[in-house]
Amino acid sequence: MMIDLKKILIPKEIANSRNMLKKLSILIKVSEKYCIDKYLNLSFLMLLSRQSFALINYLCDNNIALVVNDNEKLNPMFNFYHAALKSKFGIDFKKLMVKYPFSGLDLNEKITDYRRKKVCLS
Repeated sequence: MMIDLKKILIPKEIANSRNMLKKLSILIKVSEKYCIDKYLNLSFLMLLSRQSFALINYLCDNNIALVVNDNEKLNPMFNFYHAALKSKFGIDFKKLMVKYPFSGLDLNEKITDYRRKKVCLS
């Protein structure tokens, strides 16, 4: 699927994040791996690759949908700042990144486990 980055990114956001261009291809591959690439938004793209990977796996392991069905958008948890996730939901990114390490991830392989697809995309 071709992602229309013009709808997501504006020059201001790119200028505010020097590393965005470096991590953009990795984030897109992560989103393709989990079949959420057509739902990308700026909040998701502002996360570090390892943070997005950890949050995706946390949501899947806790049977929380990655995409909200009623309006077909990414789960609002991708929009929260780290401090808000910790205070509202008790989610600590540092602990998540230890539990779900990004190293060794095969980005060319899509998730094929039926249970995970069903949980994540429901």
